[in-house]
Amino acid sequence: MHVAKSSKVATDTVERMAKLWEIEERVRGQSPEARVAARQEISAAIVRDLFTLWQTTLPLVSGKSKLAEALRYAISRRDIFERFLTDGRIELDSNIVERAIRPQAITKEK
Repeated sequence: MHVAKSSKVATDTVERMAKLWEIEERVRGQSPEARVAARQEISAAIVRDLFTLWQTTLPLVSGKSKLAEALRYAISRRDIFERFLTDGRIELDSNIVERAIRPQAITKEK
C-alpha cells in the first residue's frame, strides 16, 4: 500500500475517533442508561465503520508493516473495545483516570 493511502487510513481513523470523543463529551456525567442509549444510537455505527475500514485495509498492506500490526491488534480486540457501547459505566478511553492520578504521580516524583 502506498504511504499516502496508509496516512489516509490513519486520518480516517482519527476523524472517526474524534466523533466518538465528541459523543462521549456530550454524555459525560449522565446516567449509565442514558450513555448506553446515545452510544447505541450514534456511536455503534461509527465503531462498525471503524472496524470495516480496518478490516478492508488490512489485506491491502504488507503483513510485516507497522500499520498491519496495529490493524491486527485493534481487530483482535474488537470485543473489548466495543464494551463501552453496552455498559454506560465504561469510559471510551482512560483519559479521565490518567488526569485524576497525574497530580498524585507528580507529587510522588518530587
